[in-house]
Amino acid sequence: MGLLSDSFRKRQEEEEQMFQFREKFNEQLKKVGIKGEPIRVLRARRKQHGTSYKLLCLQSRGKCNFEQVLNLLAGLRENPYLVGIEEFKMECDPKKRREFKVDLTVSTFVK
Repeated sequence: MGLLSDSFRKRQEEEEQMFQFREKFNEQLKKVGIKGEPIRVLRARRKQHGTSYKLLCLQSRGKCNFEQVLNLLAGLRENPYLVGIEEFKMECDPKKRREFKVDLTVSTFVK
């Protein structure tokens, strides 16, 4: 019974961490005015070398202007759950030079 309850508790901790991280990241996207697809959760994968933690990633895709991208990147450090930026892609629309498509994947550690 002990192993089962420990496993369940760890799963709850992972879900809570994911929820908090996603909520804060979503808040940051809204704050700078980036609208797009719903945030995708990329399930916790691979344990970090030498630790018991796994990396959980969130992926966001949206359209915005250059200033919004800069404001988001500058504000990411305010997210207490953020570990790093795993992927960042930005494309300019040739017909609308002031509009950008942004793909951003951020990560946190979970137990």
